[in-house]
Amino acid sequence: MEQSLFFLSAEMTAMKGFNEKTQSTYQNMQFYDKKLKIKVPKLTLTITTHRLIFTNHTNIDQLNANDVRFVYFVIPLQHVKSIKEKTGFISSKIDHINLDTNLGEVAIFGDNLEGPLLQIKGSHEKKEWLQKPEQQQTSQVYCGMKSEIMKKEKQTQQTIDTVQSTFKGGFEELFKNATELKEISQYIKQNIKKGENNEIDEILSKIGQSRLDKSEDLFYEKLAEQVYKLCVELFPKMGGIISLLDVYYYFNKRRNSSLVSPEEILKAGLQFQKLNYQAKVERYDGISVIESTQYNSDKDYENTLGKYISYEVGLTAEQLAKKLGISVMICKIKLKNAINQGKVCVDNRIEGTRYFKNLIINI
Repeated sequence: MEQSLFFLSAEMTAMKGFNEKTQSTYQNMQFYDKKLKIKVPKLTLTITTHRLIFTNHTNIDQLNANDVRFVYFVIPLQHVKSIKEKTGFISSKIDHINLDTNLGEVAIFGDNLEGPLLQIKGSHEKKEWLQKPEQQQTSQVYCGMKSEIMKKEKQTQQTIDTVQSTFKGGFEELFKNATELKEISQYIKQNIKKGENNEIDEILSKIGQSRLDKSEDLFYEKLAEQVYKLCVELFPKMGGIISLLDVYYYFNKRRNSSLVSPEEILKAGLQFQKLNYQAKVERYDGISVIESTQYNSDKDYENTLGKYISYEVGLTAEQLAKKLGISVMICKIKLKNAINQGKVCVDNRIEGTRYFKNLIINI
């Protein structure tokens, strides 16, 4: 029997690249090698910054390089050319994920693939495997800087002498005071609720010991403001509904550095209503989206789907999505809304599902 090109030994799987970190782990996943038509169920998918690792090992971080009891399928993200999700005929829920790689095509199956899809695309977008360890520069590079370095060292020593003369007990006394101060600040943070004493809050802020929950709230409020501005720009183009995946992609594409995670985008979206923004987070068939509070399904149908769907010629969700310039997931959500309103009817054929205008409702 021919062996999959993605199959590796335990020793090879355990070899990590520079700066490789584990991002997420998902249970009960299925690995499918399209070339060999081999499907392996009930595997654990570990997504790192560099690879996708499928194994029936319980914990990939505790992998023994000599352990041959488990199977290991590894997909290096640097070899992945495209990542595409496939949805069902009627439901907008992701059925499986297709990966086109230099070694062949692979499909990933599972119960809930929205999280793995976001994480895989995020790791692939960052390309952290391109980072290389900084090489130590030789003394020859700095041969012309010798006098400057000696000058800096002298200034540093003078600073140390000044600080030591300030504290009679030397650095030991200074560190003892700093330790006591840290213990006091930690006690205040844990035992006094935020807002009970504004003077204490101000003191903690000055010494760099601000309450974590307060700073976290400010972070997500600021992030929510930035995400909302992006959504306002995209709403007219997307028809008032944007998938969380699209928001994650466009936001990080503009940001370029200090990228945010899908979870942070979701938490920022949950702040919209509290901040009185005209948008909210909704879920349709397990898909998280950001929807404008001014979204009107009747008006949206007339401006989008209603322009292309006819009584005579049926169109697939993929064809409609292409005409509207939106994702297939969002197109299926809009179609489902139209079906519930009786404006669109469905024809399930062998060659695929097609959508028509409902003739009966206009008779």
